[in-house]
Amino acid sequence: MTLHPFLLVDTPGFPWRGRITATSVSDVSAFFGGGDDFRFRHHILHHAGLAQQAGGVDAIVIGSELKALMAYRFGESFPAVAQMQSLAAATRAIVGPSTKITYAADWSDYFGLRDGGDVRYHLDPLWADNNIDAVGIDAYFPLSDWRDGDHLDGDSGRRAHDFDYLSRNVEGGEGYDWYYASESDRNAQTRSPIDDPIYRYKDMRHWWSHPHIERRNGFAAGQSAWVPRSKPIWLLEIGCPAVDKGANQPNVFNDAKSIDAALPYHSDGTRDDLIQRRYIEAFLSHYDATNEPGFLDLARASVWAWDARPYPDFPARKAVWSDGDSWARGHWLNGRAGLMPVADVIEELAHDSGLMALDVSGISGVLPGYVVDRPMSARAALAPLMQLFAVELTEHSGNVVFAIGGPESLTLLAADLVHGPVLRARGDAETRIRDVRLTYIDAGRDYQLGTASARDQSAESVAVADLGVPAVLDEGFARYVAQRELEVAHAGEETLSINLPLETGLRLKIGDRVRIENTVWSIETLEIGATVSVTARRDVPSGPAWVSGTTPIEPAHISYAGAPQLFAFDLPGRDGVSAGAMLEPFSSVLVQVSASEATLETPVRLGVTMTDFPAGRPEFRDIVSEVDVLLPGLTLSALGDGEFLARGNRFAVETPLGWEIFAARDVMLIEPQTYRLSHLLRGLEGSDTFIAESLASGARLLWLAAGVVTLPISDEWRGEGVTLTGNTADRTARSAVLVWNDLNGIPLAPCHLKWDGTVLTWIGRDPAFTEWTEDASHLRYRLKLYRGESEETIETTDTSIAIQPFDRAEVYQFSQVGRESIYPAALNVTDG
Repeated sequence: MTLHPFLLVDTPGFPWRGRITATSVSDVSAFFGGGDDFRFRHHILHHAGLAQQAGGVDAIVIGSELKALMAYRFGESFPAVAQMQSLAAATRAIVGPSTKITYAADWSDYFGLRDGGDVRYHLDPLWADNNIDAVGIDAYFPLSDWRDGDHLDGDSGRRAHDFDYLSRNVEGGEGYDWYYASESDRNAQTRSPIDDPIYRYKDMRHWWSHPHIERRNGFAAGQSAWVPRSKPIWLLEIGCPAVDKGANQPNVFNDAKSIDAALPYHSDGTRDDLIQRRYIEAFLSHYDATNEPGFLDLARASVWAWDARPYPDFPARKAVWSDGDSWARGHWLNGRAGLMPVADVIEELAHDSGLMALDVSGISGVLPGYVVDRPMSARAALAPLMQLFAVELTEHSGNVVFAIGGPESLTLLAADLVHGPVLRARGDAETRIRDVRLTYIDAGRDYQLGTASARDQSAESVAVADLGVPAVLDEGFARYVAQRELEVAHAGEETLSINLPLETGLRLKIGDRVRIENTVWSIETLEIGATVSVTARRDVPSGPAWVSGTTPIEPAHISYAGAPQLFAFDLPGRDGVSAGAMLEPFSSVLVQVSASEATLETPVRLGVTMTDFPAGRPEFRDIVSEVDVLLPGLTLSALGDGEFLARGNRFAVETPLGWEIFAARDVMLIEPQTYRLSHLLRGLEGSDTFIAESLASGARLLWLAAGVVTLPISDEWRGEGVTLTGNTADRTARSAVLVWNDLNGIPLAPCHLKWDGTVLTWIGRDPAFTEWTEDASHLRYRLKLYRGESEETIETTDTSIAIQPFDRAEVYQFSQVGRESIYPAALNVTDG
């Protein structure tokens, strides 16, 4: 077992960790830290400690792909490399001598830095360190340079999925024999040869087996610490995205969230499971055949990636796992490792029947499964498979050749035809096939029988072609086959009769294709006389090979829906009764109160405080206080300032006075479903009135981001009990009763109360505030002045008043219906 603690960059843009860099030695020190300050060093040593507590591991990786950070140079030194050596020593002290230790370098920097005439083997001090047991490489080497149309690698009949083509490029091709000096050179395929092996980043064999001589300005500058052949190379990651032309640039990943997302060079972005498989087969088989003692430890090779999440629930359950959409064209092997290349299936069935001399190199495509459930001839076993993938048979040099689309077509011009009638016939619409129905084994629906159909709306018949294939298929591919077979049936109704001169006709044979005026015809008969009489049927191009497997579908779960549990809340900042519901499994709940109704699409999330919640100052950042909360069913995360200030991570906590609304920027998971909230904003949305002096643990907590709706209600219900009802799937919930005090309607306390010795001023706060206005005449205030034992009360709509000296002043804000703020703005004369 190899333990590989992984570093993910959870910042806006979600960049690749290889972008992390430094501008000073102190930056590097800050990144690694001292071990107890939750920096990178602590991250690795913590996992090393966990491994030991669990009984130990065979190997541990102390970092990966920190390309820019490891390349940061200060003078002639590389501070991050030295830090990694120190980390390796600290890790060794924890895991002991029996555990192997390595670092996983990116494929583009394991061999050093090349800058003009300078050659630096900057990682060699780490590779040579006594605490490092192997050279770790995430080896995403390109194995192709494929494009659509004519291109250099398309010569000699090669195909993008050819095993031999990919295998030759493991130690050949780009990064070995030649390179592209610029993007324009890449686009034009202007290749520059590599004459010096130290510039071959794919030549791991030469790098491993030779001394490393550094250069400065093109001149030798001493040998590095690396001892040739001293340690094995571990391929800690190899892999290829399942996307068109993935082998061109296997390191890229098309993740919509990341600024580093990309498609491989010249890819059209379509899914291609076959190129992923062929890449891995070519890479591993090449080195399995050419390895030498001490070079590659293939037992340590790891293919990226096999996900621990269960397939097909991942990626189908996108509501559970947000990265499900990335699976289709990503590096995942789940759902792909078991796919069968169609060429391999045909070859095996042919060999089982004794047919050994065959060529299947012209076949692309993958298949989830194929059933041969009884003894049968090779023809009977192969026929459905060949029809599915439009495979045709020819003979060449004694071999039976299986290929998609058959032989290339011969283009005939008008001058090639013998003068005479060109007869074309078309089938009768009254006998035309209207429907093609394909029955198959549906991989996306628990291998039940599925049916795909294609219909010709113009057909005047009721003729139906039923096809049954013993193959496990994806629904999308089944529909594609049904549509193609309908087109083939219609094309077969069109026939052509022509005469050709002998010199042309004698070159043809039955089954050949000829192209006349942009239409391809398949020859059915040849009659040789003074001329060659040809009859043919219109041919349908086979189209691109189907090289993607199954697309998982989220299964339909039959579940019993119980009655929902309703919750009613009187929340500040919300004009009406707020409602939520719990139901497992959840389905839409219609809630009603008085004459209002609304639909809940997500469950309410209620929790409880696990520690005391101290008093807080409203609207100010509190970077000291923290509170632990239990919130089942939620996954919370820390926020950046932008999201935090834009209503992110908002909660309501119930106090003896009502509900206080607050936000938390920093969130830490401390136990299952239990979080520590800190960096708080308190008393939001006019809830400062309800902040408790000290709130004991056990208070109800409400998550406000979803699962809560507000239903408007008449002011007549203020102070009365209101009943919330609801139902879902014809099941009625037990009603919830709430005494609605309209906390949102309680006037807010004025603020910024000041006295200059003559005039008392303050600022009113409007709970309905939506935009700034100087007109606040609709706000009313009650002023209480205390002088010794006497009390004076003044009501006003002004926010300033000239008064005689006083001992204490209190200003309450009140509404036209007589509701008064619970707390006043207060000022003692000694406060000034």
